[in-house]
Amino acid sequence: MKNSLKSLRLKALAFCIPLFFLLTGCENPLFNTVTAELDYITVTKKPSVTLYELNESLDITGLEVTGTYTDRKTKRETVALEHITGYDSTVLGSQPLTVTVGGKTAVFTVFVAVEKLLSISVTGPDRTVFGLGEDIDLTGLVVTGHYADSTLCTEAVTSANISGYDSMTLGTKTIMVTVNGKTAYFTVTVTNARLVSIAVTAPPDRADYWWGEALDITGLKV
Repeated sequence: MKNSLKSLRLKALAFCIPLFFLLTGCENPLFNTVTAELDYITVTKKPSVTLYELNESLDITGLEVTGTYTDRKTKRETVALEHITGYDSTVLGSQPLTVTVGGKTAVFTVFVAVEKLLSISVTGPDRTVFGLGEDIDLTGLVVTGHYADSTLCTEAVTSANISGYDSMTLGTKTIMVTVNGKTAYFTVTVTNARLVSIAVTAPPDRADYWWGEALDITGLKV
């Protein structure tokens, strides 16, 4: 009898406790969960277009923004034009744009030019043959930008603009130069044998000349 009464009391208590929290509006500590909040955002991929001409509308196609939450989980955030501020198509030069999601911000940069770059062309470099394991040498490489207003501009290029070079395999390499999404190509060769010095094995037949007489290298062997 006592066990039955005790069991009845426990069942009543189990029913009344949730009912109490329901009627009073208080939080039940047994079921209280903490919702993770957005901690910060980062631009994990810039838009496909980052170079604009005057009065051109902003295009955020390809832009990816990742949110990191207080539980350290991440997710890709939905971003539209209304989340972007700082773009002015009437102002030339570099422009930092701010992405705002859930009160958190991140920044990426675009550039507004008088005319857009249409293509690039390449001349050089001075050297096109390299030894196995040797770094590429860009000395003499000239990259010319061709713009929509028909102007030509020499573009600044570093090794960061170069891809396709592998010094650890022999043969001809197609090197790609990329400037603001435009590409051009040149070729180099990686070889086991590379000229490191020369020696004169036989001098020219003539060594004496009259004043103003042209040089004659007949007989010269190198």
